[in-house]
Amino acid sequence: MGSREFDEVLMAAFLADLRQAYVGRRAGHAMNCVALLDNADAPLGERFLDLLLDLRRGLPPDPLVVVAAGRQWQPPLDAPEAVDLPTLAEWQENRGSEWLPVDL
Repeated sequence: MGSREFDEVLMAAFLADLRQAYVGRRAGHAMNCVALLDNADAPLGERFLDLLLDLRRGLPPDPLVVVAAGRQWQPPLDAPEAVDLPTLAEWQENRGSEWLPVDL
């Protein structure tokens, strides 16, 4: 089994476990799990985000929210190119992407 295949199995199992852990919790209330990924612009960070996005496309929704930080701005792997960062209100209104870029 190659490295990518191994990573896919582990990530899919992680997401399945996470989904199962949140089943039936506080019905009617949104609950999320947050992961902070620092150095998301490094090769391993990009690999993690790429794999996560690929796997989520074929799976039911999960409660994982990822906050990814890096030294330099890079457009998310599946986000449309944008010249200006959207405001929160603009993002909520259009929601063309799961990504909300924030310049700190």
